[in-house]
Amino acid sequence: MGNVRSLTNKTDELAALVKTQREYRERQPATTRTVQQWSDEVEEELRECYRSTDWDMFLRVRGEDINGLSHCITDYIRFCEESIVPTKKYLASYT
Repeated sequence: MGNVRSLTNKTDELAALVKTQREYRERQPATTRTVQQWSDEVEEELRECYRSTDWDMFLRVRGEDINGLSHCITDYIRFCEESIVPTKKYLASYT
């Protein structure tokens, strides 16, 4: 009988913990999430952007500075992506 009582106590503790966690989550403010909306058309437009890019220009500007070149190209790719890929914002709640 001792094991059953111990299991009952553990179950009660777990239920209280779940209730406390739920209350904590409900007090947290909802956050806004942003997702990219990819499609075949968007992907093709991004490819065309990269095809029309003068990639040698980055080498001329940065030369032997591999770190600077890496940052510059990464920033350019991010710029193209942010300019072309549409995004959608939604409200994310924790309940």
